[in-house]
Amino acid sequence: MKKKILIFDLDHTIISCDSFKFFLFRWYIKKPKNFFLNSLYLIIIYLFFQINLINRDQLKEKFLISAFKNSNEDEILNFSKIFAKFIISKYLRVKSQKTLNKKNFIKILISASPNFYVNIIGKILNFDQIYSTKIDLKKKLGKIIGKNCYGYQKLIIIKKLNLKKDNLYFFTDSKSDVPLINYCKKTYVLPNTLSDKFFLRKYEKIKW
Repeated sequence: MKKKILIFDLDHTIISCDSFKFFLFRWYIKKPKNFFLNSLYLIIIYLFFQINLINRDQLKEKFLISAFKNSNEDEILNFSKIFAKFIISKYLRVKSQKTLNKKNFIKILISASPNFYVNIIGKILNFDQIYSTKIDLKKKLGKIIGKNCYGYQKLIIIKKLNLKKDNLYFFTDSKSDVPLINYCKKTYVLPNTLSDKFFLRKYEKIKW
């Protein structure tokens, strides 16, 4: 009998916050000068996203490139280690740990958040495989490498693993994950917004 494969989203699923927004918030507390020098630019970029002049990938990339000006890989990774431990200690859903600690399951973490801290979170929580948005920390700090691990891209990643659909169980909070939701044998949801609650109303809800 093949092992069941449990696939987990990160933000608002096994943790109770949006880790990317939290990361930027804490990073800018560390570098307030960087924030104030770029605040008008960031507001304009966000407004461009709201009126569809730039897409989600471009928004994420521009925020990261702006945030990491005058920084380096070591600084970002050291900060990410501290940040990952903080997120787990403060925002990991206590009840999710029962599921995360299950034996004889393959556990996959898949998140649109940046790999420089998602990888650390995944390793601390003993995930077998970790997938997230790859960010360049060497040549052009903050640039996305490949595709943003969001929406349909998550399905592409899982399909490439050639796993049997009947073994896949997915945990998520967001309607953006519908492509992967429809691919897996069963999905459990923790809808975060009213929109998510409406679109995910037919799926089994879990109380974490």
